Amino acid sequence: MAPAKSPELAKYQATLINRIPTIVSAAYRQAVIETIERLVDNVNPEECSLRWRIQAAFHSDTEPASHEVIALALTFESGMFEGPLLAVQKAFYKNHMKIRKHRKEWSIPGLTGAINCAESDDDDIDNTIDNGEGPSTQGVKRKINEVIDLTDDDDTRGKKPTTNPASSHVESENTPRLNQLAKGPPPIAERTPPPARTVKVPSFALARLPAPASMSPATPRANPDNIQNQPAPSPPVGVITMYNKHKELTTRINTFHTQAVELNSHAETLRKELVATSERRAADDDESLKGLDGYLSTYNGLSMRILKCHEDTISVINKAADLQAEHNKMWEEVNDRLKKLEKAVTELVAAASREADLRGNECKQERN
Repeated sequence: MAPAKSPELAKYQATLINRIPTIVSAAYRQAVIETIERLVDNVNPEECSLRWRIQAAFHSDTEPASHEVIALALTFESGMFEGPLLAVQKAFYKNHMKIRKHRKEWSIPGLTGAINCAESDDDDIDNTIDNGEGPSTQGVKRKINEVIDLTDDDDTRGKKPTTNPASSHVESENTPRLNQLAKGPPPIAERTPPPARTVKVPSFALARLPAPASMSPATPRANPDNIQNQPAPSPPVGVITMYNKHKELTTRINTFHTQAVELNSHAETLRKELVATSERRAADDDESLKGLDGYLSTYNGLSMRILKCHEDTISVINKAADLQAEHNKMWEEVNDRLKKLEKAVTELVAAASREADLRGNECKQERN
């Protein structure tokens, strides 16, 4: 049963859920809500479990899930990571340039389109939402030659930016791309047809295809003698290696299971011996305590041996479990490779069939 939430935490989580943009899908929204309810367990974003989970993933050179990043971004007012967490995020994507666009796409401004996600991450820009009024000038010093001259000059008075009469757009130095588009559409380059693609089919695949009746039997691929003399393609080396590894892991797992059974049996034998010794000692209580020291030594020795057997059993079972997990992972890789190989062979056979039919039609046309 989940622990009861404090009213303050429940209110904070509800606030974060209300900040989720409506543009996301229902399934993605549900994933973000579940992440907030499960991992945002503190009203302070710096102390919640989700913060440490994502930061640990970045330090482990692993990209966290997008819904987790969005859930944590909701805790910041800007909708993006800030402070030390932003530095860790930038350092991670600096080493993974192929996915660096996720730093801005997986944020609230990125989801709503308030920022340009294609912009380079090399520049140091603040995580502020674009409100359509151009970049912020807070904290930016102007150069001396950029200071506005406030003198009353007739030449500069009343000047307005150049404007196209046919457009309502007013040029601005902050929107150079928009200024260019307003002047006129860019020239459209003529599209050239793509180069013809040639399908290369391996010889072993063509040799196993039935030749069309219209083709000459003198063709090497249509000659039955050549087909029979060609060796069968050898299976990929990776599949053979994985099969041998599978057999080795299975043998080792069975060995560990056998050792665990033997150790448990030995521990049970020692336990029975200890019980029998205790019963014999209870029956001889009326006798002298002459052999008390020997009895205690035997009792303690048997107890230690039993504990040692149980420890060895647990160790063996853990090793067997690790090997079983490795075995399952290896088997999944084998299945994936076989599926890819089957798909590739199917495509090759289909391409070869099309080529054979095409050549058959060409032969018919030549005969006619």
